[in-house]
Amino acid sequence: MKNIFLTGAVIMLLLISCKKDLGISADGLKADNKNIALASPDPTFTTVSNYLGNGAEEVLNGPLNIARANLPNDIAIGPDGYIYFTDVGGYTIRKISPDGIVSNFAGSGVIGNCNGPALKAQIGIPQAIVVTNDGIMYMCDVLSSKIRKIENGIVTTLAGSPAQEIGDVDGVGLQARFQGPTGIALGPDGSLYVTDAGNHKIKKVTPAGVVTTIAGSTEGFADGPALLAKFYLPIDLVVLEDGTIVVTDGQDHKIRKISPAGVVSTFVGGVEGDADGLGTSAKISAPTGITLAPNGTIYFSDSHNHKIRKISPSGLVTTVAGSEQGFLDGPVLQARFTLPQGLVCLNDLIYVCDFGNNRIRKIE
Repeated sequence: MKNIFLTGAVIMLLLISCKKDLGISADGLKADNKNIALASPDPTFTTVSNYLGNGAEEVLNGPLNIARANLPNDIAIGPDGYIYFTDVGGYTIRKISPDGIVSNFAGSGVIGNCNGPALKAQIGIPQAIVVTNDGIMYMCDVLSSKIRKIENGIVTTLAGSPAQEIGDVDGVGLQARFQGPTGIALGPDGSLYVTDAGNHKIKKVTPAGVVTTIAGSTEGFADGPALLAKFYLPIDLVVLEDGTIVVTDGQDHKIRKISPAGVVSTFVGGVEGDADGLGTSAKISAPTGITLAPNGTIYFSDSHNHKIRKISPSGLVTTVAGSEQGFLDGPVLQARFTLPQGLVCLNDLIYVCDFGNNRIRKIE
């Protein structure tokens, strides 16, 4: 029963709280810049525009002006200059070439749990992805509750049950168990870090597939020593240059930090709401996707407020784009999103998976 809950709720930003307004019940750093921190001023964003999709729930490849997406959920940049995104409704991972041609990268389009050649493999629900500088992709398959790897056109399982068994077990490779992993990032040590949402924990996965829990205990909210701290459906995460992990704690409506010393603290977010501010005076609602700009600024999707927000190194939260639920391009603070999820920074642009609108949007 709990696996069914995760499948239906986690992928759509854990719709258990959407009732309020939605109308719908290795080599170190990532090639998409998600975990790279350099010092430079934030760009000034002025406009939101449509990048891919027309609102229809359809998997259609081709030039950007005709391509369509079916519930895009996460997005990453590869070392080849391609943009990769997860198409949850199409059970595929797709790619966009530098010249704007959309095609399938992995997944046959049939829901399933079979490894093999990328375009013949079956994917359950491709929730999140990360791409290394070597071009290796790792994926959270939330339905299969496993971490999968795509290298040289072949899909394999790095960690998690081959029989789609859910659980909460540290271990090596196929002996480890997850329950609905939803977010994935690479750390400076080359290890993967995963939000195991259904178990309310953060786990580390080495390149050899060794899984260990590094933070979280039971569902709830508590700061403190990492293995005693509590999260409530953590969704995504980034790893800072110093090894600090920043987590979107979805149903606690906060952004949390895990220090290299193993202490969990609240970075931003107090009571659920919609307000910019410093640290815990800021109010957010069901944060999901999170990314790190080259200058160290953190951007995240405040999904139930249908906004994109940023956090300065000092913890100041400000709204970058979005106003209310819907679809509208134009000036950033008038534009509208519906359930924004994964996002990534590239060349002073932010690409956003506008999940509820079946589109990828661009903030520039």
